[in-house]
Formats: sequence, C-alpha cells, structure tokens
Amino acid sequence: MYSLRILSKGQITDLSKGFNLGGVPFSVFVRPKKAIMETNILLDCKLICDQQSGAFPVPLGD
Repeated sequence: MYSLRILSKGQITDLSKGFNLGGVPFSVFVRPKKAIMETNILLDCKLICDQQSGAFPVPLGD
C-alpha cells in the first residue's frame, strides 16, 4: 500500500502454516462465506501491481 492506495490483492485459503509477506505492510478484509449483496460484492479486477485479474471484495455503502 502506498499513499493509502491498494496496489495488489490476494486470498488466504489456508492458515495452517501461517503466511509471511516479507515485512511488507498489508491489510485484511474479512468477508463472510455467505455474504449477501447488501453488505459487499466481489468484483473481478486487476490492480496496478497484480499479474492477473481476480476477485476483489468491495463493501457496499462505504
């Protein structure tokens, strides 16, 4: 994240071994498994530092 811009995204699917981003700051968006359109939506997008497009959670009414 630079100047409060989200530069890339990812998804954590297994925490059994933990994860490490090499000291790079990050934020976490926790999304319920059974989310409904009134709370948030997944958009397919490619951010500036991503190699390929993928799902990005966007809170609605934020």
